[in-house]
Amino acid sequence: MNHTDEISQLLENIIVCSESIAKVCKLLRKSTETAETPQVIETETATTDISENKEETVANTYTFAEVRKAFSKKSNEGYTEQVRKLIGKYGADRLSNVKESDYPALMSELEAIR
Repeated sequence: MNHTDEISQLLENIIVCSESIAKVCKLLRKSTETAETPQVIETETATTDISENKEETVANTYTFAEVRKAFSKKSNEGYTEQVRKLIGKYGADRLSNVKESDYPALMSELEAIR
């Protein structure tokens, strides 16, 4: 790997990290805003359900940079043709044209490519 490629990869990692930090900040802000208004939870089951829903929401949201990084990695592993077909399946000719709402399903299908 030459220096330009290495620098490019490091910059990409910085972008992904900064976007992740921004997500954490937003989640913390939301949790502190809701912490000021106490909510009564009557059963232990309700507490579990709320926690699981928050985790699912956080786990199922992706930034374009995260999606691009995952697709780049898969393509570099030799699955370029499958990656192109997957993007086309979502009605796009390039990754940047895929709807953000499709990212969770897209990432799920990408992980299945082997």
